[in-house]
Parts: sequence; structure tokens; C-alpha cells
Amino acid sequence: MRSHFITFSWGVEVILGMNGYIWVGKPRKAIAELDLDAIYSSELAEISSEEREQIIRTCCSIRCLDKIFRNIDDHSITEMYQRIKNFPLKDLGSFDPTGSQ
Repeated sequence: MRSHFITFSWGVEVILGMNGYIWVGKPRKAIAELDLDAIYSSELAEISSEEREQIIRTCCSIRCLDKIFRNIDDHSITEMYQRIKNFPLKDLGSFDPTGSQ
């Protein structure tokens, strides 16, 4: 991939690490908007319930892709997110992307 920092249209940022780790969260501010003191602050930013739901759905999308051995990139995450976006959150823990229960 050209970039390992992906911001999705539903308001979630994903960082695909070269070491295999994946970070999912609320999008960071643009470099010009960053306050250097705030970067190293121990205060946590508020996350609305809608933002939290989008983060959970994105994480579930990535887990599903891993379960079916698909490449994890911006296109595949978007595709899986679209497939599961209408499932109730409580059902996503048991969602089986292979179709077998």
C-alpha cells in the first residue's frame, strides 16, 4: 500500500503497522492543527457513542477479514464494513463471515 494511514468516510482512522499491529480509533487532527502540548497529554479525548460504534464495527470488519484469510487494506475493510454495518452490535461477536455457524 502507498499509505498505511487510512481515514474512512464513516469517521474512523486505521493505522496498518509494518510490524503487523493495527490501530483503530478516532481520526487525529491534521498536522497544522496539532497542539504539541496536547499530543503528550495524559487527558483522554471524549468519544461519542456513535464514534465508538463505528470503531467497534471497523474492528469487527478487520477481525472478519483475518478469519477468512483476506488481505487487510482499505478496500477490503470498506467492503466488509458495508456487509456488517446493519448487524446489531451485540450480534457482531458471533458473526461468521464464512457463512457457517
